Amino acid sequence: MSIISSSQELNDTRPRCKDKSETKRIMEIDFAKGVLITLMVVGHLTPLKDLYLTANKWVYAFHMSGFLIISGYLFNTRKSHGDFLRRIRNLAVPYVVFSTVYLVASHFLGALLSANHDYTFGVKSFIEAILISPTGTYWYLHTLIISSVVWYAADKMRLNDWFTLVIGGSIMYLLSLIVEGYGWGNILYFLIGAAIRRSGKGLTDVIYPTILSVVPVILITLACDEFLSSKLSGVGLTLFMLSFLMGMARRVPGIVKKIFSTLGENSLSVVLLSPIFTVLTKFYIGVFAFDPSRILWGIVSTVFVVGMCLICAWTLDSIGLSRILIQKRMFGTSLWKKS
Repeated sequence: MSIISSSQELNDTRPRCKDKSETKRIMEIDFAKGVLITLMVVGHLTPLKDLYLTANKWVYAFHMSGFLIISGYLFNTRKSHGDFLRRIRNLAVPYVVFSTVYLVASHFLGALLSANHDYTFGVKSFIEAILISPTGTYWYLHTLIISSVVWYAADKMRLNDWFTLVIGGSIMYLLSLIVEGYGWGNILYFLIGAAIRRSGKGLTDVIYPTILSVVPVILITLACDEFLSSKLSGVGLTLFMLSFLMGMARRVPGIVKKIFSTLGENSLSVVLLSPIFTVLTKFYIGVFAFDPSRILWGIVSTVFVVGMCLICAWTLDSIGLSRILIQKRMFGTSLWKKS
């Protein structure tokens, strides 16, 4: 899930192949992010996940790893120290704030809300949860913050591409041995994206958008006994799914393209706010008792969670809180404004 805007790569002064992404948001990337963030929401609907466990594991093998590739690719190491620190601040502040809300709710309302994570609030447990073992969707921000800091520092050593990758990757690996929630399997995907950017090529040049990538996706799916992003099959599934989704972005109807691209543009809001609304979906599951497949409940819940995330993002903009949290507007609608 990259929460970095796909237009941020325009600030990179590194020589690179000319691409239409240099003049506007990268529609293919936004669309892929939108689909992946929707799958993230679906994957956290526990009653649906429990019923379709294999399908859920399949999605988990590529949806967040795909986001991490995009995140690594869009991360601009050519920022000044001041701009970089502001970016990290704009990730760290909402990460701490919303993680705290989630942890407090888990402690005081866990039984009422049937939360999946048992958490006993205390100073030590709080510090560990923030620094070492993030919960919910917030592990992604935790991984992104650490990886960004290490990769930025490695880039500032002004070494060649290979040594930068070796040093940055080595530091990240050593940290993964110490920090429980900072998994090496996730780090690798960030490094893949970062390496693509450093090569000077566009993401759509290396991971070419084509719907034909559905063929290797199907073959990998049929050949696998289990689906794990940390396995080589998971890497293949992730890369080919990104290719397929970006290819789909060029073929789907305009309204579908705009909806998912807008979700991709607002992926930060969904990452931060979705845990709150995902828990609430359990309260009305009884209304859909007539549908044992729970598919209808899953569709309604996905729309509810995503919709509430966007509404809350717009509300935070309206009352000025988003400026405090991330120093800019949280709700983006750039594609609709171009219509």
